[in-house]
Amino acid sequence: AVLDTGLARLLPPLLEGPNAATRGEACGAIASLAAGAPSRIEWLMGTPLVSLVVQRLTVDEFGVKRQALGVVANVLQAFQADPRPSTAGWAASLVYEHGAVAPLVALLDVHDADVLRVALHASGGVLAAGEQLARSSRGGVCSNPFTLPF
Repeated sequence: AVLDTGLARLLPPLLEGPNAATRGEACGAIASLAAGAPSRIEWLMGTPLVSLVVQRLTVDEFGVKRQALGVVANVLQAFQADPRPSTAGWAASLVYEHGAVAPLVALLDVHDADVLRVALHASGGVLAAGEQLARSSRGGVCSNPFTLPF
């Protein structure tokens, strides 16, 4: 029901607005969606919200980046909880279509234990998804394409 209320239309202006607190809250709301049922993540991955969140992860203030990291981490956590080719596709979309790995790796340099813990866990999700995709697309021969950014 929440997804049918026009959320994908309402959140972009908040993610792109001038107020950092509002951008962070919008990322937090999206992170909550990404922590839900697989159908929510599937919906989310089909919207422009993911690109906007990765943009926040790349170029925003630290507090906003922290919230944006939650979105990426929750999508990758969903894959780790249910490692199938279809859920690995979400991770692949984050990596290839939305470019989430570079800003994720950049967060490994921060001096905040909570952010480092989440970024490391999310990085593990990226690598696990790469292994799953490699196995499913190459008949079991594993050459992980997601190791390059690391």
